[in-house]
Amino acid sequence: MKTASSVTPIPPPGNTAATEQQEVAAEEEVTEVYPEEATRTERKTIPGSEPKAKPKPRPKARPASKQEYRQPKVIMYSTSSCGYCTMAREWFRRNDVKFTEYNVDKSRQARDQFHALNGRGVPLIFVGSQRINGFSSSLIRQALGR
Repeated sequence: MKTASSVTPIPPPGNTAATEQQEVAAEEEVTEVYPEEATRTERKTIPGSEPKAKPKPRPKARPASKQEYRQPKVIMYSTSSCGYCTMAREWFRRNDVKFTEYNVDKSRQARDQFHALNGRGVPLIFVGSQRINGFSSSLIRQALGR
């Protein structure tokens, strides 16, 4: 078994009564015994000799005023040469909106879906179940609930 030890201050010479009291007090302070099997968290420490705790990593910061936001599914039917489609694509990326794009020029299946939806022009955007013909950032923002 190990015992803890501490350093006792040396009194000035000639004061033997104070010296005896300090020795008794020092002996009382050093009576903590540590079992060999004890883990580090179970051991008692002498006041002032505690190791500094490591700071916990901070979680990623989230705005305190916003509640958890679940974005509805966003789908855009587009063409390669459409300027409004390009504007919508850039707006989605700038505003961190996840979206799925179907290019009706390049995919027969996308074109068939577009016609089945009675699509007449591009972009044709769906935010959840809401349909938006053309690009309008205000309508998209409103549909997203932002």
